[in-house]
Amino acid sequence: MNPQPPPRTREEQIAYNNEVLRQHELLMPTVRLSRTKRRALAACFFLVFATAIAIQGVVAATTSSSGRSAINPGLFSFAMAGFIAIYLVILISVGGLKKPNQLDERERAIRDHSTAVAYRVVAVLVVILCVVEGLAAVNTSWIPFPPAALNLLPYSGPFIWLLICLPYVLLAWTLPDPEPF
Repeated sequence: MNPQPPPRTREEQIAYNNEVLRQHELLMPTVRLSRTKRRALAACFFLVFATAIAIQGVVAATTSSSGRSAINPGLFSFAMAGFIAIYLVILISVGGLKKPNQLDERERAIRDHSTAVAYRVVAVLVVILCVVEGLAAVNTSWIPFPPAALNLLPYSGPFIWLLICLPYVLLAWTLPDPEPF
């Protein structure tokens, strides 16, 4: 990075280290979004997630005995492409591409906290899904489609994406505005 040797005094060392860190951060791909824009992206993320789940429900409800559905598979593919695109922008905007050894203690604590909160949310969702599956096994009169179509396997794709993405979406929602250069 710098061809000069490290400085000798404490103040010079601190200034030198800060400059090296700044130069390293400039090499990392980042999208500097305001908190409002990141929150809008997080809201879009959940909107696309809900759309993907709704599409899966309609596909499960309208699938005929021949295995053909009334919904074009391209619609679900389009929703998943939007899901991935929004996730990548969120990931880059919150610094999710940094390796753990590149994080300081504060950044590591923030990332660990968002991961813990995200998995608590996922645990609640899993409990809700288990309760719905249990109620559906006992009484199917409230289900708008046949019980045979209540297979939760089609919902596993969006759910796995939620597991991967939720910590970074929570970071996008909670982090303050980035500092100006």
